[in-house]
Amino acid sequence: MVIFISQLSVLKVYDGFLYLDEISDGAKDEMLNNFLRPENRFAKADRMEEFLEMTSLSDKIVVPTFEVFTSEPSDIEFIEGNRKRVEHFRVERSGLLKKYYKKVNPNPVCCACGADMSKRYPWTDYMLDIHHLLPLSSAVAISSSGTSLADIVGLCPSCHRAVHMYYRKWLRANEQADFKSKQEAHDVFVQATKEIA
Repeated sequence: MVIFISQLSVLKVYDGFLYLDEISDGAKDEMLNNFLRPENRFAKADRMEEFLEMTSLSDKIVVPTFEVFTSEPSDIEFIEGNRKRVEHFRVERSGLLKKYYKKVNPNPVCCACGADMSKRYPWTDYMLDIHHLLPLSSAVAISSSGTSLADIVGLCPSCHRAVHMYYRKWLRANEQADFKSKQEAHDVFVQATKEIA
């Protein structure tokens, strides 16, 4: 429970110890003096009464104040780079599919803007993203048996991102949560490439 609460507050649990997140010294002192003092209580015979006493709020609720900015607004520093454990599901992609696409299409030319990635970025090997015409997250894609070369195209990273944004815009405009078929997704992809060109 302490670990869960610590993820929603300035408290952090690391290696079995409870730490204050990086805050100014004044705010840290206020937190330690006003909020993190241990209470010594005698155990009560009735566990429910003890629980209610420990969790009830007193008449005086103190809200801590924190110093938000310590320097001029033009020179604000943000803390980044801390490591956080995150668990999530990831959609599996076939590495063999990309290798096969590369073998069949040896020149890395974007199917949307027509840019040759080997000329634009000569230091890269094959800078094309494999775009699934019907997104893998689609219910239609989940129910299909697999992915063939007819289901994918090669896009430069910018066009790939732009096409997915176009998909979201099109679905919202048509009040749909998903594509109804592979053909519909293909048609929307063609519309997107016309907009890009």
